[in-house]
Amino acid sequence: MTNQVDVRVELLALRKGRGVQAVNLLDRLGPRLRELAGIGAADSAAVARTKVVLRVESGIQLLPADLRDGVRAALGIHPDVRQQFLHERLEWFAAHIGREIRTARRRVDEGFLRLAEVLETSSGSGPASTDGSPAADWYVESLHSLVRLDGPVPVAWEERVVVALADGLTELESAVSLGPTPPAEQGGSAESRLEVEVLHGGRLVVREKLSASVFRSVLLLPHPLAAGERHRFGLSITMPAGQPMAPHYVLTPFRRYDSFDLSVRFPRPGGPQQVWRVSAVPPRTLDDPPTGGELVRPDRFGELSLNFTDLRVGLSYGVRWNP
Repeated sequence: MTNQVDVRVELLALRKGRGVQAVNLLDRLGPRLRELAGIGAADSAAVARTKVVLRVESGIQLLPADLRDGVRAALGIHPDVRQQFLHERLEWFAAHIGREIRTARRRVDEGFLRLAEVLETSSGSGPASTDGSPAADWYVESLHSLVRLDGPVPVAWEERVVVALADGLTELESAVSLGPTPPAEQGGSAESRLEVEVLHGGRLVVREKLSASVFRSVLLLPHPLAAGERHRFGLSITMPAGQPMAPHYVLTPFRRYDSFDLSVRFPRPGGPQQVWRVSAVPPRTLDDPPTGGELVRPDRFGELSLNFTDLRVGLSYGVRWNP
């Protein structure tokens, strides 16, 4: 409960002035929000702004519909609200819902309390594979991942079927994390890299590094999608030679995912001693030593296949292993 109070206090402080659009954003972010958004000491204001907006937006998507716009407006992340002062943004929200300012403020305060609860419930740091963009305009009907760990470098092939929720969808944004970067003495590097290639279904137009291990990509679609229209696309994700990989591959959804099918091929011989199924666990626990969970056994060729449905936003699904 203490952490939820801390997050709410920090959110209330952040919404003052220009909110997340403040020039001095780094000075205004509290320690708990920094932790929840994965903001490091070396991150610039631009990187911190992107991270905190993505993290907060993932929580806003879980709020009741009547609270979402008020929270967005108060924090300065609503696309239609860019006023300099909080009271102006609250006045906009009051007019938007056709209520008095007192009612609007009360609804916003309720939204911030619920947002603090949501952020704490789904708290976690860098997942191995995550989708962190705002979730209002599309969802993932299915994800099929094939991960090869038996070659010279780890490679993952991911194929998604997405469904548009609004007319005119032209691009898809996602993020991938390598997990915590090992120290140099353990083979880590200050310059983590990742090679992403579109196999079919679009063109990569933006690829940027948000932090030491988190990469953001934007896929341009072949044509605008209409609401309800499905689209299939495939990606190849390759770790360059010598780049360490965290001993897990997981999906941590920050939008709706209906199903996730995962196939992994480990080296034979020389594969891990133990492999665990990861299902609906807080992503932060992935960096702790394994203490239990469901053991799964690859077949004689080092392969295993898993299926996940009813995925919950903010929790992790996949596999982890002993190196």
